[in-house]
Amino acid sequence: MWPIFFLLVAGGLVLGFRLLAEEVIEGDTTGFDRAVLIAFRSAGDPTNPSARRGWKKWDGM
Repeated sequence: MWPIFFLLVAGGLVLGFRLLAEEVIEGDTTGFDRAVLIAFRSAGDPTNPSARRGWKKWDGM
Protein backbone atom coordinates (compact mmCIF):
# COMPACT_ATOMS: atom_id res chain seq x y z
CA MET A 1 0.00 0.00 0.00
CA TRP A 2 2.87 2.43 0.78
CA PRO A 3 4.40 2.32 -2.72
CA ILE A 4 1.06 3.32 -4.24
CA PHE A 5 0.74 6.17 -1.74
CA PHE A 6 4.24 7.44 -2.52
CA LEU A 7 3.60 7.24 -6.26
CA LEU A 8 0.40 9.27 -5.87
CA VAL A 9 2.18 11.89 -3.74
CA ALA A 10 5.10 12.10 -6.19
CA GLY A 11 2.70 12.40 -9.11
CA GLY A 12 0.79 15.16 -7.33
CA LEU A 13 4.00 17.08 -6.64
CA VAL A 14 5.12 16.78 -10.26
CA LEU A 15 1.70 17.92 -11.48
CA GLY A 16 1.69 20.85 -9.06
CA PHE A 17 5.17 21.92 -10.16
CA ARG A 18 4.15 21.67 -13.81
CA LEU A 19 1.06 23.82 -13.27
CA LEU A 20 3.03 26.42 -11.33
CA ALA A 21 5.78 26.50 -13.97
CA GLU A 22 3.15 27.00 -16.67
CA GLU A 23 1.71 30.00 -14.80
CA VAL A 24 5.18 31.51 -14.35
CA ILE A 25 6.02 31.06 -18.04
CA GLU A 26 2.74 32.73 -19.03
CA GLY A 27 3.56 35.66 -16.73
CA ASP A 28 0.52 35.25 -14.49
CA THR A 29 2.62 35.42 -11.32
CA THR A 30 4.31 38.72 -12.17
CA GLY A 31 2.34 40.69 -9.57
CA PHE A 32 3.25 38.28 -6.79
CA ASP A 33 6.89 38.15 -7.88
CA ARG A 34 7.11 41.94 -7.92
CA ALA A 35 5.50 42.19 -4.46
CA VAL A 36 8.04 39.75 -3.00
CA LEU A 37 10.97 41.61 -4.56
CA ILE A 38 9.67 44.96 -3.31
CA ALA A 39 9.27 43.52 0.19
CA PHE A 40 13.03 42.94 0.29
CA ARG A 41 13.86 46.52 -0.72
CA SER A 42 14.52 49.33 1.72
CA ALA A 43 11.61 51.74 2.23
CA GLY A 44 13.69 54.89 1.81
CA ASP A 45 15.37 53.87 -1.44
CA PRO A 46 13.50 51.23 -3.50
CA THR A 47 16.45 50.97 -5.90
CA ASN A 48 18.69 49.69 -3.08
CA PRO A 49 18.19 45.99 -2.37
CA SER A 50 18.45 45.39 1.36
CA ALA A 51 17.74 41.65 1.61
CA ARG A 52 21.28 40.96 2.86
CA ARG A 53 21.14 43.67 5.53
CA GLY A 54 20.77 41.23 8.44
CA TRP A 55 23.12 38.61 7.00
CA LYS A 56 26.39 40.49 7.51
CA LYS A 57 27.32 38.37 10.53
CA TRP A 58 27.23 35.18 8.41
CA ASP A 59 28.99 36.19 5.22
CA GLY A 60 32.36 36.89 6.82
CA MET A 61 32.24 40.69 6.71
